[in-house]
Amino acid sequence: MLDFPATVEAKNIETLLWKKCFHSHIEAYRQDIKKLAVVLDTKYNDRGNSAGHVAQSFAQYKSEENLLQLTSSLERFLAQALAFYQELICEFEKRRSNSVGDDAYSRRQIYFCLLYLGDVARYAEIHSVSSKQKDWSVPERYYTRALQTMPGSGNPYNQVSNSEREKILFCP
Repeated sequence: MLDFPATVEAKNIETLLWKKCFHSHIEAYRQDIKKLAVVLDTKYNDRGNSAGHVAQSFAQYKSEENLLQLTSSLERFLAQALAFYQELICEFEKRRSNSVGDDAYSRRQIYFCLLYLGDVARYAEIHSVSSKQKDWSVPERYYTRALQTMPGSGNPYNQVSNSEREKILFCP
């Protein structure tokens, strides 16, 4: 991405990278978590005083353990995605400060990185098991920086509205 800007822009490599290497995996984790949560909810609501209660309780325990492991794996993956995009921004900012390459290209790539960082931070907040109180300021800061980087773009506004919607859905 740093050395072949014409190819990156012609083929939308930054978008392909996000979709294929990060977003598709995040969505797969989210779907698996959702399915497991539905199974757990069904098992919890179907519990009775039957002879199979002990087996059902054990199955629920294993499902809860699997859900925790899956969520922890997602959190690790999101942390790696954050680190990747933060490092990429640093590399593009170095190029801009050293006047190496096309400044407009670097600015666009930083913009995309900031959008993706906002998305990753938003997903991390949604699926965080370590904090009871959600902190939506991190994704909002990335989206705000994206707006400052390319003020004419509407995508950050859309992402902020997604974040606002999720605040309502995921805050107690």
